[in-house]
Amino acid sequence: MAAMNRLFKLEKEKIAQQLKQLHRYQGNFSALPVELQTLYRKFESIKEKNKYLNAIPRLRAQIGQRDHVVKGFVYGGRYFNEMMTIFEQQNIPKELTRLPLVESAFNLNAKSKVGASGIWQFMRETGKQYLKINPVIDERNDPIAATKAAARLLRENYESLGSWPLAVTAYNHGRRGVAKAISATGSPELHHIIRHYQSPSFGFASQNFYCEFLAILEVEREYKKHFGKMWVDPPLEFERVKVLKDSPISEISQRCQVSTKEIAYYNPALTDRVISGKSRVPSGVLLRVPVGSRELCARSKRSLTRNSQSSPAQITTFQLNSNS
Repeated sequence: MAAMNRLFKLEKEKIAQQLKQLHRYQGNFSALPVELQTLYRKFESIKEKNKYLNAIPRLRAQIGQRDHVVKGFVYGGRYFNEMMTIFEQQNIPKELTRLPLVESAFNLNAKSKVGASGIWQFMRETGKQYLKINPVIDERNDPIAATKAAARLLRENYESLGSWPLAVTAYNHGRRGVAKAISATGSPELHHIIRHYQSPSFGFASQNFYCEFLAILEVEREYKKHFGKMWVDPPLEFERVKVLKDSPISEISQRCQVSTKEIAYYNPALTDRVISGKSRVPSGVLLRVPVGSRELCARSKRSLTRNSQSSPAQITTFQLNSNS
């Protein structure tokens, strides 16, 4: 790791020197060395004064992100189609379904130090406005339920702030925080806010959140260039069953002939208390089960080995679903 850090330090110093050369250069840019021409083109559309010098303190480097991003796209294949449908129904740009790659690298088990959870990284208090969160169900961890909530939040941000760049930034910084930045700078333009707004809370993460989102879109468009061939997981297929009475997960597992691990995989909103057996699956829950398990779940009570301490789980079945 120390060697890698030194390598990145040297690379940053090299780029800083190239930026200084571009700042001083007064000749024909077509005569620049190839490596400087490449850097020049990246800045060509930027009109900022002293743009090359101003970029030097903004240089950042991260290691180990490639694998996280690749895994994010792989896992996202299970859900992206349904997520895009949800966003299109809400008249939200479907590209915004890639925000979880910025928030959590589409880590299905993502939990932050400050209490955010799920691919959309909802905080508990914010999540409660849109999702069911209690000791047995936490819909922040269900990618589809959380996507529906994120769609509502992003739509509200857009209607309040007037642009998608601001709506996306508000997803990270908060709607009130962005509104305050607009008021302080007198501008609704994100690039103006980033350059001129001074606030301890509007730090690197908030300033760069929208840029990171644009970077993810670019990486997806040019995935062959960055990753070569990449196979993503196919859309998740499952059947639904409705639990008619509070039931231990072991009882449902036995009835449906599906392992507890599989139930947890298909139903990430179930909390650890339920998966461990400390709490029951509550009545009314629509469980996802693997294709082919629905009929097993619906078999007669007589075919289930009875537990003297509890009555069999009561389940109603529903049709096959290939998305949510």
